[in-house]
Parts: sequence; structure tokens; C-alpha cells
Amino acid sequence: RHQAETVAKVSGVMGSSRYVTEYFMEEVLAGQTADIRRYLLRSSIPDRFCAPLCDALCESGMEPGPSEIDGQGFISWLQENNVFQIPLDQDECWFRYHHLFQDLLRNQLERLHSVGEIKEFHAKASDWFADDGLIDEAIHHAIEAGNVVGAVQIIEKNRYAALNKDQWITVERWLARIPDEVKHEQPGLLLAQG
Repeated sequence: RHQAETVAKVSGVMGSSRYVTEYFMEEVLAGQTADIRRYLLRSSIPDRFCAPLCDALCESGMEPGPSEIDGQGFISWLQENNVFQIPLDQDECWFRYHHLFQDLLRNQLERLHSVGEIKEFHAKASDWFADDGLIDEAIHHAIEAGNVVGAVQIIEKNRYAALNKDQWITVERWLARIPDEVKHEQPGLLLAQG
């Protein structure tokens, strides 16, 4: 509840003991509902999040029963409880977590979910970012999901628009994320690179 005090404590914990850190996270997470825990863990996957992205990451047929919270309710809960979130815009639509808190959440996510499940979460994030026109993040999460072909498709779909706007550096950045052996098999990417 007291963000400055807690950040200082977490900073000390991070340097002192992995077990204390794990205990802290288990205590923080244990006191929350299953829905809040799910939203906390999955919203730590992207570097920034908003209510609709949280909904996309948390929708799943795997959880029993209806969800008691949605993305906007989760954002409101974060704000009311001062849970290490930092607004990124004046409208308070986009947020990010304090880096230490995000690292702790990601560590918990890795403990509680398989690599395959985490890749599915990245795939959901990639789809959401691509649909919203946030191509850099869509490519990043496609690659994190192990879907290089999907990342290539995102680039091929968006390269002409970027090149027509003289966003050469942006296209170069996208292409730099794709392994050379994959680029050499994709004529469209080679043309964009040229």
C-alpha cells in the first residue's frame, strides 16, 4: 500500500535472498482472488498493458466458472491498491509495472506455468498487438511465442505501409529480429531489406 516503502523493501529483498523474494510474492499473491492473480501474472508478460490487452491475455477456457473481473476492473483494482503500476499516458489507458515487481511476477509466472502455456500467452499478446496496429510489439511477442513464421507474416503485411511512410528504420528494426536463414527464404523480406 505504501509504494515507496515497498519498493525499497523489494530492492533489498532482491539482493538478499531468492527464498525471501519467493515468500514475498507468495504472500502478495496468496491474499488475492484467483482472477486478480491471473491478471497480475499474465499482465506482466508485455512491457506495457491496457485493459483490453489484459482481457485478451486472461481469456481462456481453462479456468473454471465465470471471471469476476475484467481488464478495466483489474486496472481500477491496481490503482486503488497502488500495486506498482505506472501510468504511461495522461488518459491512464496504458500502464507498466515497476521493473522489480514485473520481474517478480514473471518469475512466478514461470514457476506456475509451463513453457508451452507462456508461449500461448505471448501468442495472444502478439495477436492483440497486431490487431491494434502495434507492430513492434506484435513481432516481439510472436518471436517470444516461438512463431517466427507469424512474425514474418506480420512484417510482410505491414512493410508496404511503413515503407510508403518512409519508415525505413522501422522496417530495418523489424527485419533485424528475424534470423538470416528465415529472411533468405522469404523473397518479400529480401525485397524489403534491399
